[in-house]
Amino acid sequence: MEHTQQDVGAMISLTPEQYRRAALVVCGHARDRDDAAELLDALGLKAALRSHAAA
Repeated sequence: MEHTQQDVGAMISLTPEQYRRAALVVCGHARDRDDAAELLDALGLKAALRSHAAA
């Protein structure tokens, strides 16, 4: 899946809470743990999930 420049711009403007929610949604739709990690990494959401887990 490729992102357009507009998609990337929209992602960059997300608040930390929005990133966290997006990470949780991705995990909820992933088939397994490896799938979730791959999706999160591709979307740049790994840090958001880590910060949620630490909270």
